[in-house]
Amino acid sequence: MRLAAIGRKAASAKAKHRQADYSAERQSLHKLEASLQESDRKALAGFQADAEQIKTHQLDAVIQTGAEFGMQSMDKTLVSLIHAGTISYDEARNFAIDIDELDRLMRD
Repeated sequence: MRLAAIGRKAASAKAKHRQADYSAERQSLHKLEASLQESDRKALAGFQADAEQIKTHQLDAVIQTGAEFGMQSMDKTLVSLIHAGTISYDEARNFAIDIDELDRLMRD
């Protein structure tokens, strides 16, 4: 009986801890939202709405548009890895989306 009571207390403590973590995450999210300027919120809302409408053939244009926010194509990432010495050119060719684009980026 004593062991069962200890188990219930432990389970209750874990639940309270999870609730505290959740509350802290929600507070952080609210602080972030509050820090965004009105124009940023409108842009973010517009981007989220657009993201739901994006078709596969439009992804390249979206990635190029989002470059200022850190988006980059798979081929550009592969070129960065080649220049960093992480992978070889031959390895990159195995994973490239467009080998001609990979070659063009290597020349730039």
